[in-house]
Amino acid sequence: MKFDLNNFWVDTITVVNKLPARFTNNKKNMYFKHVLHDCNWHNISEMRVRNFDTLPSIRVIVQVARAGNYVPYSKWVQEPHGLTFCVGDYVFLGEISEEIDCNNIGAISLKYQPNVIKIKNFQDATLPEQNFPKIKNISIAHYRIEGA
Repeated sequence: MKFDLNNFWVDTITVVNKLPARFTNNKKNMYFKHVLHDCNWHNISEMRVRNFDTLPSIRVIVQVARAGNYVPYSKWVQEPHGLTFCVGDYVFLGEISEEIDCNNIGAISLKYQPNVIKIKNFQDATLPEQNFPKIKNISIAHYRIEGA
C-alpha cells in the first residue's frame, strides 16, 4: 500500500485556546479561535475495561502541519498572540462560525459533538526539523493532538 502525503493533510480544524482568568485583566476566562488547514483528523475506536465491563470509546488523533505562528503555551499565556495548544483547549473538526466566550463554550461544544474534542495530550513533533525527512518536498514535521 502506497502512502500519499498529498491526501493526508486534507482536514480543516478550529482550535479554541483558553486564556485562564488568572491571566486576564477582567478575571474571566478568554477564548481565542484559530482556523487551521492542512490537518489530519482521525478517530480510533477502542474498547475500555471499567469495573469488569467492556465499554466502547473513541479517541481522536489530530495532526497539524507546522504553523509559522505557533507559540509554546508558557509564552502564549504571558502574551496571547499566535497559536498554541494546551491540555483543556478545544479542537473542532471543520470551521466554526460562532464567536466563543466563557458563557457559550459549553453549548457550542455540545452543538458540534461528535466533531469536537478537548485536548488531553499534545506533542510538538516539529523540532529539530532535520530529524524529519521530506517526502516529495512535503515535510512530515507536525503537532500531534490527542483528545476525546
